Amino acid sequence: MLPLGIALGWYWARRAAPSNPDSPSRAAPDYLSSLSHLVNEDADEAAASLVRAIETDPSSIELHFTLGSLFRKRGEMDRALRLHQNLLDMPNLSREHYNQARFELAQDYQRSGVMDRAESLFQELAAEGLFLQPVLEQMLAIEEQAREWPKAVETARRLESVKGQSLRPVIAHYQCEQAEPLRSTQPQAALDHVNAALVTDPASVRASLMQGALHEAKKDWPAAIKAYRRVTEQDVRYLSEVLTPLQRCHEARQDLQTFWKYLDELEARGSHPSVMLAKARLMVAEDMDPTVYLTEQLQKLPDWQGLDLLFESVAAHSEQLAPAINGLRQALSKTYAALPVYRCSHCGLTPKILFWQCPSCKQWGSVAPVQTAAT
Repeated sequence: MLPLGIALGWYWARRAAPSNPDSPSRAAPDYLSSLSHLVNEDADEAAASLVRAIETDPSSIELHFTLGSLFRKRGEMDRALRLHQNLLDMPNLSREHYNQARFELAQDYQRSGVMDRAESLFQELAAEGLFLQPVLEQMLAIEEQAREWPKAVETARRLESVKGQSLRPVIAHYQCEQAEPLRSTQPQAALDHVNAALVTDPASVRASLMQGALHEAKKDWPAAIKAYRRVTEQDVRYLSEVLTPLQRCHEARQDLQTFWKYLDELEARGSHPSVMLAKARLMVAEDMDPTVYLTEQLQKLPDWQGLDLLFESVAAHSEQLAPAINGLRQALSKTYAALPVYRCSHCGLTPKILFWQCPSCKQWGSVAPVQTAAT
């Protein structure tokens, strides 16, 4: 009843305004009749009544659009489709209203999941330069859903010029999406797409991570290290994503000393839990005691995993305390296992894996690692 009440209020508000005495409210009976049919769930007869009302009073066509939009928002897609299709079938419909009806019908099809018809109508409107920004945005949504990334790149570039706003970060994600299925079978083709993404958006963390992984797979250690290091310059939040692969590459080159120096450089720039954890684990791997280092660092930067590593180190050097400490570690592991690993800065979703497009709000590049601070 909500859309009916709004539509009826809108209609009588228009009728209350001063009007031409030669245009009496002859459409009122048809309006009331159409609303009555809607209440009685007779959408076909309601649409017919609205058409008669529009023929009597052409200005009432706006009510038709209003009702169709309300039905779409409520998810009553059959009604929305009927209303907008009836408009298109009217012989004397103005060109302006005809185009608007096509745009509304395309949105109805999209909301109904009939993507081929929706896309066809949106493409027609875009080719004619009509409703360009909303049309291109809807086309982009359809192409993302269909994973038609080359089309999405083309549409996004066109939308950039229409909006006067850069979409380079999003386009770089589309180019990375083109690379994903080629990583194992056509690594060079995948690398070409990734390189193109970095040209599009030099700040693309995703492209740098993929570039590093592709070079690492080819055992091109210097190129992989260069790509992974770039991530720390692009966005320090993703530091945790690159330290492990960086260590692998330096180990493969038998050059852990350079990795040590790099960790020292990162630590000098500012405290970060991922650097502390990487150094502590490297100490353990090289039979060094990280207890003193962790004790000092945890005072400046409390972190659940760092605390767990400290307890592990203490237990390894004290047989008497080991049972109690290991019990404490089990409880501690449950605490930080329940903490969020990643978080979307747009909608707050906390997934356990890194999504480059948030599965909840569909924003690109909004999900980033979360620091597990022990606070």
